[in-house]
Amino acid sequence: MMSVLIQVGILMSGANKQGGLLSTLAGKITTLTAVVVALSGLVIAIKNFPSIWDGGKPAASAQNDCIEPYRWRLAVEGDHVCVTNDTFLAVLQDNQRAASRRNPNGGPYGADTCISGYVFRDAFPGDRICVEPSTRYAVMVDNQQGPFRKKQ
Repeated sequence: MMSVLIQVGILMSGANKQGGLLSTLAGKITTLTAVVVALSGLVIAIKNFPSIWDGGKPAASAQNDCIEPYRWRLAVEGDHVCVTNDTFLAVLQDNQRAASRRNPNGGPYGADTCISGYVFRDAFPGDRICVEPSTRYAVMVDNQQGPFRKKQ
């Protein structure tokens, strides 16, 4: 693909000062190359995101000691509170949206200060992910119920 782009670039540099077919072709090839590169990066990212490929089901190692239908929450590595798969997916989303829920001007908690309408999740000591208050309440319930959702 690179050699094609170089050859098209050479053709354009000498023979195509007024535009026309060669510049249109080169523009389309450049655009196509950018799309291919972007898609290949997306495929790599998705391949490393197992919950998309397995329908959101936990990998065998992530099921570990939770009874069905629960799985580890994994708010951070080592977070082994047993939660539903929907909660697990919501935690992933909350983690991904963390930066957009922080006050860019800081506040009483410095750079971790949440924007209005959000509070710290408190899934574990020091958890500074900003979530809606109802989510923090659900996390508190999961923390309390987690031990009862494990295999005996």
